Amino acid sequence: MLDRNYRDAAAGIVIALMGTMIAAHAYFNLEMGTARRMGPGMVPFWLGLLMLALGAAIGLKGWRESGGRDLALPVRPLAVVGLAIAAFALAVPHVGVLPAVFLLACIATAAEPGMPLPRRLMLAAGLSAFCYVVFSLLLQLTLPMIDWRL
Repeated sequence: MLDRNYRDAAAGIVIALMGTMIAAHAYFNLEMGTARRMGPGMVPFWLGLLMLALGAAIGLKGWRESGGRDLALPVRPLAVVGLAIAAFALAVPHVGVLPAVFLLACIATAAEPGMPLPRRLMLAAGLSAFCYVVFSLLLQLTLPMIDWRL
């Protein structure tokens, strides 16, 4: 059996497939528009093609280089990050964006064993503050930042 970097090759294939799906969805379901009057499908289409190209490059590089790394999946980070995303999706309608982002960051940092609690809380608070500045102050989106409708 050839000594290949299967982890990078598989990651490249996954990224390329995701980019293909995003570009195809944007092309077939959203209006593309023109370069002067871009439609809602223009940016997702081109970003999907960029993901396709980068995924192909990563996959080919991984296929050509030797590394011998196997495809062992890190189960803990995948499970914890999936749980964090689900908790965020369930929390946003009930508590608002800022508490949901705080919860997301607190749960997601559990994927890294040994991270001290004060660092986790500071990261969660900083990410929440960053979201407030970007979405509320800079972009002026009318998202419910804090909404305690439990």
